[in-house]
Amino acid sequence: MQNKKWLLAFVCFLLAATMLLPSCGGGGKKGANTTPETQPPAVQGDPLKEMLPDKQYDSDFHIWNYFAEEAFCAREEDGDPIRTVEVQRTLYIEERFGVTLTSNKSGSYEQLKASQMSGGGEFDLIYPHPTSGIVDLMTSGSCANMLDLEYLHFGEDWWNQSQVENYTANGKLYLCVNDMSICGQSLLGLVYNRDRYAKYEFEDDLHDVAMSKNFTLEYLGNMLKACKSEMQGENASTAEYGLLFQTDSSRRWMWALGERILTKNTDGEFEVALTAAPLTNMCKKLYTLLYETGDVLVEQTGGNAVFPTSNLWTTFSSGRALMTTFNIGSLHPLLRELEFDYGFLPLPKLDDLQEDYLVVEASSLVAIPARPKNLEMSGVILEAYAIYSYQKLRPAFFDVILMGRLSENPDDYEMLEFLHTSKFYDFGFTLDVNGDALGIINAVIVDKKAPDSAAIYLRSKTNALNALVTLANTIE
Repeated sequence: MQNKKWLLAFVCFLLAATMLLPSCGGGGKKGANTTPETQPPAVQGDPLKEMLPDKQYDSDFHIWNYFAEEAFCAREEDGDPIRTVEVQRTLYIEERFGVTLTSNKSGSYEQLKASQMSGGGEFDLIYPHPTSGIVDLMTSGSCANMLDLEYLHFGEDWWNQSQVENYTANGKLYLCVNDMSICGQSLLGLVYNRDRYAKYEFEDDLHDVAMSKNFTLEYLGNMLKACKSEMQGENASTAEYGLLFQTDSSRRWMWALGERILTKNTDGEFEVALTAAPLTNMCKKLYTLLYETGDVLVEQTGGNAVFPTSNLWTTFSSGRALMTTFNIGSLHPLLRELEFDYGFLPLPKLDDLQEDYLVVEASSLVAIPARPKNLEMSGVILEAYAIYSYQKLRPAFFDVILMGRLSENPDDYEMLEFLHTSKFYDFGFTLDVNGDALGIINAVIVDKKAPDSAAIYLRSKTNALNALVTLANTIE
């Protein structure tokens, strides 16, 4: 009998402890630096219905847009399934909340700031360039603190949790990201030629290698050594390669290989994450891959705008390379031109000690003006965009674009969705407008070809990096 009483007491204790768990972290298990108000109880039904108010605002809703992105207020279908979802999204938001959505290429940041200083009301949402002018936007008092808004639930799956955590400074969050622009978000990874891979008679399934977290720099280097080409030399039109490396996107390798610019200490304050020894180690290993492995073409392509006409893309599309770095998010239409079977991989990890693959991102950030027509309305409409896009636009993008047009291989679907969910945001990427940290790989490895100089480079940027920390910790 005594044992039964003890067992009953123990069970009651466990039940009580379980009931207390939400108050000890709640949505914080996802890593979000959010206030309790942004963590609602779990919703059993449709969050569009359960988490947003039934209100008719009877108002126009204008998005200040650097890019003139028509998708945000699409109304005319053109036969494209993605466009159909975008049109449905517009109609749903307008009818549900009694607003008229407009989005067109707006004026300069100076005009936006001037509007806010004079009382605002012209713009209800801001879709800025990912780097140009964005720091000035945050520091000029032009953005609202979105953590104060009742209907933005940043602990939920439709918000990128690393972005929410890493961009929250002094209890304020001025920028956020969701799937409303998923069709145009960058997604840097590797695209490989499956036909060429089979030709070399490799036995490993690269999808399984990556998903088992064994795709490292060493693994990639050994693979490149095993497929050395016999067609090297001065004739660029016939040269063959194992890897095509874009210097334009080299900075993204820094995160993929485990480094980051800013991190938060136990007090929640930002500090420089780059240190000499790990950075030098990373530079040495990447240098070895690029310049001592052989069969690697290191070339500047000029960015997304001119990539389709670059020598790097011509080389890959003609079947003369095993794999290439490629912005799958922004440039995926190019893949439909390929006449060979292809697959996808993340950028490799530094080594087996690195736990996760990291797909660094800095684009598709959204802000709410400090003085919109109606602050609550801006928050509600942004949350509606986030939830609807997560529920319907994201699946359509993967099903229609990636599977329907690019591949019918389930492994490709899994890999691309994995890459998307592995997106990582570092506040330092956005704040480093002068490229002091972003330029490390190009400066030390590509230009100087002196990986041992990483520590010297880091010391030379001490003042600049400290300025980034100060900026991150003092944004008001």
